[in-house]
Amino acid sequence: MTVMKNCKNSFGEQRKTAANKRSCASVAWRKCNRQAVRSKIETHDTIFMIKQISVIGSLLFLISIAGLSCKSTNNSASQKAVYKSIYIDQFRLTYFRQMLLKGYNNSKAVQEIISDDHSGFTEPILTGADYKLIDSLTTVDNEKMKIDSTEGDMRAEGAQGKRPLGFVIDKLKSKWLDSLANERYKRSGVKEFYRF
Repeated sequence: MTVMKNCKNSFGEQRKTAANKRSCASVAWRKCNRQAVRSKIETHDTIFMIKQISVIGSLLFLISIAGLSCKSTNNSASQKAVYKSIYIDQFRLTYFRQMLLKGYNNSKAVQEIISDDHSGFTEPILTGADYKLIDSLTTVDNEKMKIDSTEGDMRAEGAQGKRPLGFVIDKLKSKWLDSLANERYKRSGVKEFYRF
């Protein structure tokens, strides 16, 4: 009987060992299957993230291009405003210089001051017609100052004679010269030189 028991025990252990082997194989297969599933999920997640990153990158690229195009449009508009401002300032400066020269009878002292002054734009901005207009305006204004100086005998002592600085300052303060320069800027065709 002991032999039979040993055989049964031996057979039972073999069955347990075989079951354990099957169980181990099943566990190993499940682990392998889990790893494969995880790998598939990780691959799917990676592909999904790559797609998201590419979509976000594309959007950022498009937004930056749109921003640059807006900036270049704004730059051209602001450059036009700068050119207009330069033109108007040059118009006023030319008027001022001409009035000083004519107001002080083209004296050497005023000529020297104007030649030593480096105000204004170095390149020619105004047209020939602008210079002719300014010349005729300053001639008329100088005649007005001469008429005013002849009436100076009615003023207080020491206030007789021409007063070119006060006259020029009053002209520069008034918006008349600026509005004239704006109108000349529109009509002269100077803005056509600065097309973008």
